[in-house]
Amino acid sequence: MSAERSYIVLDAPTREFLSGLRGLRENAGLSQQALSAELGTDQTAIYAYEHGLRRPTLGMLMRMAEYFGYDLSDSLNYKIYRGELSSSALKRSLRKYSLTYPELSSLTGYSEARIRNTVNMYGTGNAECLSAVLEVLRHERELEELRKS
Repeated sequence: MSAERSYIVLDAPTREFLSGLRGLRENAGLSQQALSAELGTDQTAIYAYEHGLRRPTLGMLMRMAEYFGYDLSDSLNYKIYRGELSSSALKRSLRKYSLTYPELSSLTGYSEARIRNTVNMYGTGNAECLSAVLEVLRHERELEELRKS
């Protein structure tokens, strides 16, 4: 998945960053036009990000955070961007622990369709579902380690 075309999940660190974007820009003494020139986008995109009208791509989110020196390392988006979390890695883990979508649905409380879309990283706003799936996988890893010892 290309960082330039992938969509972001609105987890808490990302929401916090985006809600404070205007303040960061203003504190840096930049106009929307000046920031857009620095980031290689247009002024209407900066306006839309600041007003919650549009979400940036993953690549743009990371460029903005880096530009302002904002730490997003606790964000799921950061993990996706760094390649620490991907659709293929999630699918491999699910196969490894023989977890099915119906099982994940009963364990997490999310619908099978929502879990499938989240595991495939389609759409946006699946941060809570992704966190729940990751928690199930973490629990399965811990159980496996206990069985080995």
